[in-house]
Amino acid sequence: MILTGKYGNPFLVLSGALESEDVCRVTSSTVVVVADLTLTRHSKPWMVQQHAHFWREHQKVASLLEAAYSFVGACAHSLRALALPPALEGVDIVFHNGPGFHALETAMGIALIDAAKKAGVKHFVYCSVLFPVLTKLLNHKAKFFVEEHLIESGLNYTILEPTSFMQNVNLHNAVATGTLLANYTPNTLQGYLDLEDLAAVARLVLLNPTEHNLARYELVGENCTYEDVARAISAQTGQQIKVELVPRDKIVGKSDVHMNLSGDYAREGMDRMLYYYDKR
Repeated sequence: MILTGKYGNPFLVLSGALESEDVCRVTSSTVVVVADLTLTRHSKPWMVQQHAHFWREHQKVASLLEAAYSFVGACAHSLRALALPPALEGVDIVFHNGPGFHALETAMGIALIDAAKKAGVKHFVYCSVLFPVLTKLLNHKAKFFVEEHLIESGLNYTILEPTSFMQNVNLHNAVATGTLLANYTPNTLQGYLDLEDLAAVARLVLLNPTEHNLARYELVGENCTYEDVARAISAQTGQQIKVELVPRDKIVGKSDVHMNLSGDYAREGMDRMLYYYDKR
């Protein structure tokens, strides 16, 4: 099995698989490869630091696998398409979570699908996004074409379509300041999913892919607005939490500190997404 993606998601999926009582069904010939497909020599220091932390964490997981697994750690550049098929040799299952707001996300996904087919991978699990048909959004449009290529590839596959993650809400900051920062109109209804729940669903698919072959799952934990979230935090903490709308130029501007957006494409993608949420 190979898991691709950035930092937390693949680690949670792997941890979820290890915690399952059914993990003993996986044979000793299984190969688990964790690859960060976006870390290259051009990566910024904060990316390297986060990757180093993630690598240490998954090495802890590796120690748990020694008795039953052959464990391999790898860091690959997914744009070097010719290097991908050898990396997938002997791999039965691929779990792919592409880098969001990356100009070449579609190319990365297609290259990995083609490599998986060439290497004889038995099942491809793609972590996409809820409603990839919303092609006005760059981050959805990129995944739309990866899904299309996967469906037409002839591979056995499962597609997971999670909505926004609950972990995107900065609870610590909200409680510390009494203010929940909203990235778009506070009364816009939005789906939320806990990353732990995504990991639980992914575990079920990875441990028994045949039952989920050619399936596509839309994953939503709860639909609510920023105002609903603020009320929920207030109810749990006993502290009054207000909602404050953050101007888009503060989120996607050249000097933004709200989130890390690399390059004009990422900023344009984020700006489009927030505008869409404001106006839909």
